[in-house]
Formats: sequence, structure tokens, C-alpha cells
Amino acid sequence: MSFDPLDVFGGAVGSIFKRLLYFASAIWLGCAVGVVALIVSWLVEGQSPDAGMFLIICLAPLALLNGWIALNFLTVAIGLAYSVRAVDPSYKGWMILAGVASLGVKLGWGLSGKWLPMVAGWVSWLVLLAMLGAGVWLLCQYFITRWAHHLMEVQAETAGRGIEREEIVRAKLQATRPPDAPPGVIVDLKR
Repeated sequence: MSFDPLDVFGGAVGSIFKRLLYFASAIWLGCAVGVVALIVSWLVEGQSPDAGMFLIICLAPLALLNGWIALNFLTVAIGLAYSVRAVDPSYKGWMILAGVASLGVKLGWGLSGKWLPMVAGWVSWLVLLAMLGAGVWLLCQYFITRWAHHLMEVQAETAGRGIEREEIVRAKLQATRPPDAPPGVIVDLKR
């Protein structure tokens, strides 16, 4: 087997890109959950929906720049370190990072004086976070199941090849067996 530097370099760059995408998706979707919960509380408060609300969802990570900026900066820094340094970042780590990012957004902008919009915002935040967690878990289960089906196919193919090899060995034994040998005698193929 020869050493291919382009393959090694490409794998390393691909791994770094995958980890950064892992980090960015957790932060963006977590912030989006927090921003949608804020929009729900604004709508309950009486504001009318407009195109600016969609723009706020698209720019969700900017909502981390609020009164809780120290916690949010710490969350982003720890999340980036976890994403880059972890051996195999899991979906649980992704969900924790997304949940803490959405909590930072919700704490920074979601504390209003009226109780009904605040309760509606926090309830919608919990529901959206649970939906996001269930979706990520189901996606991971899909990939695990797909992998298990692939392993079952490989195992069945290997078992079929084993039977074919056994039949070939039996045929070779029968071909090399002396005609006067009794039926239960094992013949050594090395002769």
C-alpha cells in the first residue's frame, strides 16, 4: 500500500471542515430556536408579523450579542473547542451546544414585563428545543439503522461465500481421495 499525501491532506481538511460545520449548525439552529421563541412572545404581545421577523431568523446568531454576552461568548468558545478537539463529537454534545446557545438568546431578549408573552415564549422555546432534539435523535437513529442494514448485507454475503468455499474444499477432498479409502476418512490436502 503506497502513501498518498493528497488523500491524507484531503481527509484532514475534510475532517476540520466537517467539525466546523458541526459547530456552526449547532450555534445557528440553537439561536434560531431562541429567536423563534422571541417572535412567538412578540406575536402574543400584539405585534403584527412582517418580513423583518424572517430576516431576524436568518441572522439568528447575531442575537447572541445581548446582555448575556459573557455567557454567550463562553458558550461559543467552549462549543468550538469541543467541536474541534473531541475525538468523535456526538449528537448529545450537538444538542447541548444548541440548547445553551438558544438559552443565551432567550435570556438576553426574552425577559419582558408582561407575563403572558413571557410564558408563551418560554413554552414555545421548550417545545421547539424538544422538537429539535427529537429530530436530531431520529436522524442519528436513521443513520445507525442504515449502517446496521449494510452490516447485515455484508454478513449475509460473507456467509454465502463461506458456504461456497466449503463446497469447493469438499470437491477437492473428493477429487484427491484414493478410491479404496473408507467413506469417513479425512484426507490431508497437503499431499
